[in-house]
Amino acid sequence: MRDISDLRLSYGECFASELPDGLIVPWKPLSIEDYLNYTALFEQKRHLASTLENEIFLKCVVDSYFTNNINRLKAGIVGTVVSAILLYSFPTTPEEIETVLIGYRQLANNLIGELIAFTCQAFPSYTPDDLLKCNFTDFMYRVALAEKKLISTGIITEPLSVINKTQKNGKSPEKHDTRHLKEQFEQRKPKEPMYSSNRATVITADDIKESTMAYTGHELMDKMLLEDRALKETVPFYSVYTEQMQRGEKVRILSVEERKELALQRSKQYEKDYLAQNNKPVTLEEHKAKKREKKLVKKKR
Repeated sequence: MRDISDLRLSYGECFASELPDGLIVPWKPLSIEDYLNYTALFEQKRHLASTLENEIFLKCVVDSYFTNNINRLKAGIVGTVVSAILLYSFPTTPEEIETVLIGYRQLANNLIGELIAFTCQAFPSYTPDDLLKCNFTDFMYRVALAEKKLISTGIITEPLSVINKTQKNGKSPEKHDTRHLKEQFEQRKPKEPMYSSNRATVITADDIKESTMAYTGHELMDKMLLEDRALKETVPFYSVYTEQMQRGEKVRILSVEERKELALQRSKQYEKDYLAQNNKPVTLEEHKAKKREKKLVKKKR
């Protein structure tokens, strides 16, 4: 009779069903997608249950002896094994899901789990499975690259540290506390809530934080660059209000006529700057460079 060590050596991590006659059938659970599909097919009753059971048996059983001889197995073996596969492939109650979640939550909150989440934050193309397949040195290199990227984009402000402050100070070491890794992802909160002009709707700091945390990696970096560019481009439109605040005055919203006048002034200034840029004297070197560019364009055509 084969024991669990033999099965693990032959098939890796797997489950096994031991039948009354001592026969051991090794198998792996269904994926969530397959489980949901087969559960729906059983409920719809569009196919014979025996047909679906055979499909699951062939898909999940890892010993070729049983799959090659499925039609020669004793009655009830396939049904018994498939019942176990369905039972262990997915929890059947919310309470069971909660229990499993609590267990894996503790696993995800350890140091490696935090570093994996940190790296995936910087590089969204990576999945946790990709990083778990790395050896330790390759994994830490990716963590260092993630740290460099997030510091350069301003998402975090200082390098990571996985050692407790108490250990650095020579005091007795405590359990690893990795909460500071999560804290470094949080964006700085505005000092005051933001209000939309002349309305009662309030956009709080929590609203801003929730919206920002929906972005990850490249998306967050692009968002920051776009916001910075948009802020610079809108300075001419709101300079009158910032000047009022700098003088300590209460902000007064300009009337439609005043805003039209300012827009007309900006338009005239833009036109003046454009003409000045295009009518400035050209040096001999610049003139020769333009002629060379025209010749190159003609040759390419």
